[in-house]
Amino acid sequence: MTSVRDRSRTDSPASRRPAQRSRADLAARVVLAHSFASHALEVSSSGHQIWAVDDGGRVPPPSAASVQADAAMLLRGSAIAAAAHPLIGEASRRLTAQLVDAQDESLLTALCLDPGRALDHAVVHIQLRAAGHADPIRDRLLLDALAEGLDGPERLPHRTLELQWLRDVMRGNQSALDLSREVLARSTFGRPLDVLNAQADDLAAFSHVVLYLSDLGRRHGVLPRSSRDIARDADAGLAVAMDQGRDDLAAELLWTWPMLGIPWSATAVFCFNLLAQKQDRLGFLPGPDYSAAAHQALPSDEQLDYMVSTSYHPTLALGLACAAALADDRAPASAVPGRRASGGVVPELVQLLPPRDAEWEAAFRAIDRPRQEALAPFVLAAGLRRARERTDLVVLRDLLEAALRLDETQTPAVAQAAGLLRRVGLLAGSTEFTRAG
Repeated sequence: MTSVRDRSRTDSPASRRPAQRSRADLAARVVLAHSFASHALEVSSSGHQIWAVDDGGRVPPPSAASVQADAAMLLRGSAIAAAAHPLIGEASRRLTAQLVDAQDESLLTALCLDPGRALDHAVVHIQLRAAGHADPIRDRLLLDALAEGLDGPERLPHRTLELQWLRDVMRGNQSALDLSREVLARSTFGRPLDVLNAQADDLAAFSHVVLYLSDLGRRHGVLPRSSRDIARDADAGLAVAMDQGRDDLAAELLWTWPMLGIPWSATAVFCFNLLAQKQDRLGFLPGPDYSAAAHQALPSDEQLDYMVSTSYHPTLALGLACAAALADDRAPASAVPGRRASGGVVPELVQLLPPRDAEWEAAFRAIDRPRQEALAPFVLAAGLRRARERTDLVVLRDLLEAALRLDETQTPAVAQAAGLLRRVGLLAGSTEFTRAG
């Protein structure tokens, strides 16, 4: 079937590339991330539990170990931007001092008792050491523990990559990361993302491979597949995350483009702008456990702690994406670049979506047709995933037919949905299935 998209015609004014977001805007989000990390360090050390009055349960403070690890990652990922932006530099110096002060004797005990997980225990120390904050006692214990040659528990590929990345940081390697190609090939980067079935852990694993492969955007590693395929998977992952209201996962996936040095896709620009608008409106990016009703019902002296406890991580994640964009001079566009409209196919596509009332839908309907056209892969991925979750094969087929008319058949979601229909057809034609029916 011939594509309805006319590639021979000159782009319309609406499809011209919009201006980039300002560096000041990105820098402000990085500074906000530092502020949240700082307050999260305070909350995590307090042990204070906050009543969540909407369901009668308690919201525990974030784990001190997790907050410290996240703060260390933010500092390393912001180091290049901090050197060029005074406000980020000052925020980084304050957070570094706070993180150094937060180190206690628990690492010394862990290195003595559990040498097989020495790198896991020392993740903060290793990054502080690389930033010039060495500790001779911790260094000696860490090296002695590693000399045991114990690898600890069996790990998923992205966790193995994390340990390889930590070893590389310890060596002070400033050129190329010494990451195993074999482990990369077994990670989420080595195969297409299962868009129709991927869970939160799968999307998080993908985003963390980006971190370790790129050293938080400080260098570009060798990809096991083409950057186009990686970006298509990230686009599809964004569609799943945004459609399910997982701003935290979406913020992590947005690392992909600046950290790997890939030009921002229309989907990535759309999702970045949605998250940025929400952050501007609320003053933070809410996590999956955040409840606006619980937040507002709490006493005023507990509201900030609740907000930080539930939402510090997605706010940090978006800050890391902004820091990487500043470091690589790859700011996202201020609006989705448009392309020539498809003669009514995209509006039809939206009408085919199974109902969910996701936040992105209102924003999508508010933009003009050429920009909606550029987001067709995003809408298709979200719709096909919804159809798969509902086992609605009629809608899935209709979406595939629309994808064919749009000439959007090369995305992972479309390919996997076509495979699903093919297998259903094989099953329907089998003798066993006919008898069972």
